[in-house]
Amino acid sequence: MRARAFAHKVFVTLVLFWVLTVPFAASAYGTFYIELSSPNPADGPFPLRWGNKEPLEDDRVPYPPRWLINGDPACFKAGATIRLTLKQTAPDPEYGWIVRWGVGYLTLGSNVTGEVLRFYPDSPDLPANQPYDFGPLIEWVEYAFLEMVVYVEYENGIGFEDFHGFVDELFIVLDAPKPPMEPAWVSLLRYSCRWGRGTSN
Repeated sequence: MRARAFAHKVFVTLVLFWVLTVPFAASAYGTFYIELSSPNPADGPFPLRWGNKEPLEDDRVPYPPRWLINGDPACFKAGATIRLTLKQTAPDPEYGWIVRWGVGYLTLGSNVTGEVLRFYPDSPDLPANQPYDFGPLIEWVEYAFLEMVVYVEYENGIGFEDFHGFVDELFIVLDAPKPPMEPAWVSLLRYSCRWGRGTSN
């Protein structure tokens, strides 16, 4: 199954090459991103730091986590519902604002074994200002990844364009990190979520 995930990552590389070289995609890339949150803030996402340097302000992982082709590391509570929200930073210079969007091939997998843990329903046609909630996450500790395809449609009537990629590191934990490990360190979560995977309440 990990070979499947590797093949998808190769595909992401090809998609990124296409995005950066084809004029339509190049103009679209970077004008929006997907924000990861939760309708229940107690479930995450929890702030993270890389664990590589001091001071803290120079070591923080972007928060809230964002996704476009590749996503920031994210940490959520086991069983959480995740909310995906389209955020536009500017109109596309040629095609204008995004008016509709959707999510497909939404898949949760294990970074340890490569196996697929959950498939979630597609949501192919949403207004640009409507978030998409999916879940629940698995009920145990896991060092996971999230795969998805995001579709966007522009105000001038251009059909859906798709972007495929991963949140490469999704840390699923039993509770919010506590001081002195708050924000939690990505470098330690990589170890602890591997060591503790399968643990549940």
